[in-house]
Amino acid sequence: MPKILTVMNHIRDIQENPLKSVFLLSIPIIAILFLQTLYSVIDSFWIAGLGQSAIIAVGYVLSLWYILQKLGEGIGRSCNVLISTSFGANDYEKANNIACHGLIIILILAVLIPVMFILLIKPICILGHLEQYSDLISDYFLIPSIFIVFVLLTNYFAAILGSEGDTKRASLIVIFANLINIILDPILIYEFNFGIFGAGLATTASCMISFALFYYLYYVRGDVVVRADKNHFSYDIKIFKQIIKLAVPLIINGFIISIFGLLINYSLHIFSNPLISFGYVVLLRIQTLLFTPIQGVSQGVCIVTAHLTGAKRFNTLAYTLKKSLIIIMIFSAAFAVIYLFSYHHIVYYFTDNADARNAIGSIIVFSILNFLLQPAIRISNYAFIGLGKSIYTLFSLFLNVSLFVVFMLIATLIFNSQEFGIFISVILADVVQLAIMLLLVQRSIGRCIEKENKSLTVC
Repeated sequence: MPKILTVMNHIRDIQENPLKSVFLLSIPIIAILFLQTLYSVIDSFWIAGLGQSAIIAVGYVLSLWYILQKLGEGIGRSCNVLISTSFGANDYEKANNIACHGLIIILILAVLIPVMFILLIKPICILGHLEQYSDLISDYFLIPSIFIVFVLLTNYFAAILGSEGDTKRASLIVIFANLINIILDPILIYEFNFGIFGAGLATTASCMISFALFYYLYYVRGDVVVRADKNHFSYDIKIFKQIIKLAVPLIINGFIISIFGLLINYSLHIFSNPLISFGYVVLLRIQTLLFTPIQGVSQGVCIVTAHLTGAKRFNTLAYTLKKSLIIIMIFSAAFAVIYLFSYHHIVYYFTDNADARNAIGSIIVFSILNFLLQPAIRISNYAFIGLGKSIYTLFSLFLNVSLFVVFMLIATLIFNSQEFGIFISVILADVVQLAIMLLLVQRSIGRCIEKENKSLTVC
């Protein structure tokens, strides 16, 4: 009971101190993302010992894995927003019922995803001319996809705890599981001589552990506000529709991001050389590691936005978003400096090939520019998710991809270097996307404020 009172205080604090809550919520999320990304870098280090083909294959695997994971993450994020909005409106009964409906969808996905993997993995490899990596991809990907139910449920339970403002306990569970993953990687890859299959096996084992800990927290201790169990379930088709309506754009968004990542990687592989493709994968890992504070704050913004939307406090929301963006941009500039001076030290652990290191150095400027543009793009997208308007995030991505294709066609006609045209197109697309999304967020919240003011005038 005391723990539940603490959670209730978290919910109250989000509405009373939203700006402070953005960063308090984001700290545990950043810790999760940092360790997950650090694991990804360490994982790449161990896999790099199996050869460049292995790490290039993993670069493609991560995009494919991201596609499947986004199915569960989309449902989890959707439930997070809807539950947070219910908290803002003080409707705790509906919050519990939303969690139950979301869990049903997650369990259905846990059955469908392994079937999708079995049917799609070979055609995807053939379509992308990746036949030489197909065996490595299958070895790495097989076990995690079959047991993806543990990944989906882990992400789902973490999202529900986040809606309660309890990101700390969620982070501790996920961090512990990732540490297990880091320990198991070299043991299974090299000591047991499982190779790349061992890396996938380690990932699966860590997800099983995190699920077991979440299950204990929810159904043994039970000191949470929202519990997805039959006592709180009341079938409501409208809730299923709300979850799916909010989740579908997020899932499609995730698919397109993954396909876009594959497109860039494939374009580099075709139009430049394998070393540039290798360099892109390595820099993406390093950038993602440094990007964790931005992603954490963006997720904190999403939770706070949903709470304030439920409470209909849009003036407070506008102020919170503005201040959050200013603060994170300052941090991003500082991290960009760290990025610039640290990447060549980290790259050493991925390869001792001088040509590969030079290839990475040749694209570092584009990587840093992309890093600096992403905070505002991400915060605006997550603000729309918190507002319950995830369709705008889909528009944002369609805009970015369309601009990239247009700019790339133009750039490849002007510049002889195909790889330069690809990277400059990424930056130009981000700049235009950023400007448009910031204007749309400002306009959307402005309309909510106008409606709020009119309703107060009528009353």
